[in-house]
Amino acid sequence: MAYFYIMKVWNGIFILSLLLWTSQKGIGRSFSGDDEDVVPLDRIVEGSRFYVGFFENDTFINGEPSPPVLWITTMEPTPVNFMVASMFEIIANTIAVPGEVTRVDIPNQYHNVVSDLADGGFNFTAEFKGIYIVTQDELTITVYGQNQQLAPNDVYLALPVVTFNLPGRTLYEYIVVSGPRYLFNPYVGVALIVGTENDTDIVITPPRNTGLFQRNDVVTIQRFQTIYLRVVGEDISGTRIVANKPISVFSGSACAAGVAQDHSPCHILIEQIPPIDTWGTEVVTVPLKTRASGDIIKIVASYNATMVSVTQTNFEMTSDNIFTLNANDFVELFIRGIALIQSNHLIEVFRFGESFYVDYDLILRYFTSMSLIPPREQYLNTYLIATPPLGEVGYNNYINVAISSEFDVELLTVDNAAVNVSEFSSIRRNDGSVWGYGAQLELDSGVHVISHENPNATFLVTMYGFNDEVSWGCAGGVSLTPTPFLSSVSVIALNPQTVAQFLILDCTDSLLSSLITTSQTVGLPIILRCTAEIRRPVVGKVTFIWSGNGTILRTSIPTELLQDHYVISQLNTSDDGSVYQCNVLLNTTIRSSILLLRGSGKVVLNITAPAFTVAVSSAGSVIREEVGNLQDIQCTASITFTGVEDDAVTFTWLRLDGIPIVNTSRMTISQTNSSNNKYISILHFSYLMKTDEGKYTCQARILQTIETDTVEIQTIVPTPSVRVTARSDQIVGQSLTLDCFIVIIRGISNQVNVAWNDGRGIQWSRDDNIVFVADTNQMNLIYNTSYIIPQLTTAEDGVTFTCEVMIKTDPLLKVNSSIKLDVIEGLLTGDDKSPSAGLISGIVTGGAVFIVIIIILTVLLCLFLLRKRRLRKSTMKAVQLNRYPMDNLSY
Repeated sequence: MAYFYIMKVWNGIFILSLLLWTSQKGIGRSFSGDDEDVVPLDRIVEGSRFYVGFFENDTFINGEPSPPVLWITTMEPTPVNFMVASMFEIIANTIAVPGEVTRVDIPNQYHNVVSDLADGGFNFTAEFKGIYIVTQDELTITVYGQNQQLAPNDVYLALPVVTFNLPGRTLYEYIVVSGPRYLFNPYVGVALIVGTENDTDIVITPPRNTGLFQRNDVVTIQRFQTIYLRVVGEDISGTRIVANKPISVFSGSACAAGVAQDHSPCHILIEQIPPIDTWGTEVVTVPLKTRASGDIIKIVASYNATMVSVTQTNFEMTSDNIFTLNANDFVELFIRGIALIQSNHLIEVFRFGESFYVDYDLILRYFTSMSLIPPREQYLNTYLIATPPLGEVGYNNYINVAISSEFDVELLTVDNAAVNVSEFSSIRRNDGSVWGYGAQLELDSGVHVISHENPNATFLVTMYGFNDEVSWGCAGGVSLTPTPFLSSVSVIALNPQTVAQFLILDCTDSLLSSLITTSQTVGLPIILRCTAEIRRPVVGKVTFIWSGNGTILRTSIPTELLQDHYVISQLNTSDDGSVYQCNVLLNTTIRSSILLLRGSGKVVLNITAPAFTVAVSSAGSVIREEVGNLQDIQCTASITFTGVEDDAVTFTWLRLDGIPIVNTSRMTISQTNSSNNKYISILHFSYLMKTDEGKYTCQARILQTIETDTVEIQTIVPTPSVRVTARSDQIVGQSLTLDCFIVIIRGISNQVNVAWNDGRGIQWSRDDNIVFVADTNQMNLIYNTSYIIPQLTTAEDGVTFTCEVMIKTDPLLKVNSSIKLDVIEGLLTGDDKSPSAGLISGIVTGGAVFIVIIIILTVLLCLFLLRKRRLRKSTMKAVQLNRYPMDNLSY
């Protein structure tokens, strides 16, 4: 306690000495905690008062830790006097020269060092290790802090003290971000708090209820006093710090090596954390130049239900990551291209560059770096940057630039020289449209000014560099203006009687809005109402822009009213799934600069249809039709309401098993457009088959409403015809082929079995000899099977041969046809033993004349008999042709 009072007295003495210094320098102002820097928006990153601090350092030079360093420059037209002081001493009293860099070494005792906390813990000491930088006459300077090490050499951009006079806001909130979680042990997550005013109350809440250190205990600190959080082996990202007065917060890692390399040195990562009120909802990251492996991006949420969309652009191709975070939650992503990050609540984004262990760059052995990526809401018009380690050579220094497409890239300048537009690549939204352009530009070491010729244009600059075993990175600048944004845009869907549903969204410029669905009925009118609410009290006029499915429908006249309506006189079926968006534009002025605030609300229409009627021809009865015949079944949907487009009515035909019917060469489905609010679908059969028997359901759909009707088909199977014919005369000694022709109506079955029966109990199966002959008019299928008698004898005369046919259908069909043989004796042969043969032999021996006469008479008689028989057979065939038309077939 005595020590504390001694420090209070010493603090008073030191402040008195500061006042004497300021009076000598003509500053003429006090340095109480109520002071606020008021500077133009495009230079707010500069300031006249800073409180900074430094992490521990394990690198020693000549037996002593390497000292922290401040690098200071100015954009003022003339040199600026400034002083660097601690609680106990004035460390430097010097000047910042425009276009040059002033180096100020900080004594080693101002490193924040704590005892080993390997078991996790929270360290708060009464040490006063804060460093104060103040300028004369409130002139502005830019300050960089650096923890020097022999290898890693990270740098942070110091943020000036700015007091927020926000209605209803009395607290300053910060969320800590340390290095990537994959970094190996010894991993030390650290955060540093520096008091800027006496009697500052602070509450520190660890991330995700880990219990790593004290929670919700109020700690009171004084000006210059520091709180140093140091947790071994843990990522303390998400630690929330709340104070009732402005404080300076730094976070990072005291030992962050490359990726999975046990021999990599400890590396200090450090950035100053801006207060939550200066975060934003749209962040662009451009990858580090020369890094093949890409970057690690860490996104931290400030509120629950924060929806984040990350759209990466690589070689003009886009890919999306969409996720939801709650307050203090964070996510790490590997990004290999340009990324556009959008959210519906304020977020904080940091980039971590990979080390050479990942890129396998053994020539330039750079290490990990940490950079704050300011949101679009905090972009500046002009940046003054200096490339640390300032004044030294041998570094490869770069800046990344991103600018919205609403501003001209051609008007960007670096040291008053226009940029090379060809170095810029497209930055795309998740819908593929161009958000803007980004580039990686190389710079010489020293001080540079990057600006845009349009004074209303703002853009992003981040800076970084590499040297052998050294890397650094930080933001090029940040506005630190409290982010004014439309806290909500409500889109409410109304019908004449009731509110259907409504949508409330926290949003800002190019917000990724979540969608809500409202159910409405086709044919009815609907009113969309859009209401905007403003989180910060600002003055300006609001413009409402209504769009449907990306097409602008109406733009309102700028008004001071925060509500607008859009009327849809009739909902049509094509409106189902339509996205209606209300975009709100608010023109206002902040710190003499014109700002355009944007917000949006979206609603998706889910259109439903009332019930309607569907009727199938012959519904409720049975359609009976012969197999092979044509058949049409008609289905009619009758609509009694409006708003239905022709293509909104769809038909599906289903079999009994529920499987949809698809078009084939035999079955086709057709549909006609509306006639008197009737829609017709026809199921057409070019011919029926036996297997077509069963129930058929017509299913008509309008949006999600489905109506059905069913009909049954029963088939009638006609009896097939069978006929047997003989191919030649039935003569003793000759072979004979019998043909069995089978005529089947198409659609019954093509599975035919045949057996031959000679009527004497002998049967031959001829299933293997069935041949398809013809398809007459695509109606009748004709098959043939043959039975061959190698040599006729008189025993076959009068025998009946039957062709028995069985068609495999349900039930089985059995038909047959027969032929009775009429076998006759043929011409004489040498083996004949007839009397005429002996007679001829006797005549030959009796006399030549008598023989000749007998032969002539015999020949004449044979010719007469043969003619008579042929005439009789021709008569039989004519009779058969009249009975069996298939005798016209020839072989």
